Amino acid sequence: KTLQAALAQGLPVVQADVFDYLADAPAERFDGIFCAHLVEHLPYHLVIKLVQEAQRVLQPGGVIVLATPNARSIFSHLEMFYMHFGHISFYHPRLLCFFLEHAGFV
Repeated sequence: KTLQAALAQGLPVVQADVFDYLADAPAERFDGIFCAHLVEHLPYHLVIKLVQEAQRVLQPGGVIVLATPNARSIFSHLEMFYMHFGHISFYHPRLLCFFLEHAGFV
């Protein structure tokens, strides 16, 4: 529904594998990247790859936003146990900051 809503508003939409899409993008192509509820579906090595590729394709001063379930919330962990939704791992904000800083974000 989200895809159709964006298209109905005339917004440019690309539906693709994030890693293929970023790999094909030239360096410093984007001024911002928004990832909503993606990283919890990825193992550690792919989250690291994601932020490294994001750093490569973002323009200087570009912004990356990672929205993910609150790893510090008991409700998130109960949800994962009982409902799962394909989540592989929860990422604490400090760990995500570490990944981002290691990739060159400040």
